[in-house]
Amino acid sequence: MLDKKEEKIRVLMVDDEEDICEALSHILIRENYEVRVAYNKKEALDKLHTFLPQVVLLDIRLGGDDGFEVLAEVKKMDRSIVVIMVTGLEDDRDILKAKELGADEYVRKPLKGDYLKRVISEKISLLSLKKDSFEGKE
Repeated sequence: MLDKKEEKIRVLMVDDEEDICEALSHILIRENYEVRVAYNKKEALDKLHTFLPQVVLLDIRLGGDDGFEVLAEVKKMDRSIVVIMVTGLEDDRDILKAKELGADEYVRKPLKGDYLKRVISEKISLLSLKKDSFEGKE
């Protein structure tokens, strides 16, 4: 069994564009993340409960589904899950709505692998600091 320092960060990628999921998955797997992919709301919610991700990369538009609904479910399940909203659209209302629903970050497509790795790493570091700070107060 892996000790806490060796555990891979679990990332759930939710996007209806298979080519984007495939490309980003390969990048994240090479960086030693454990990655699962969901292409719609139902798959995302199923994997959310079985995979228990620490990070969710979530497209706002999932074909006929609404990424904001998935965001709300993620945060209802566990507010500590880092949710990074991803979109090809530039709509300030979407950014505001994502933040109001608890998104930790908002990035626009097309995504660059290095940028995505940096954003995930920064958010995980902040999460670890918060967790360490909370545990230190017990």
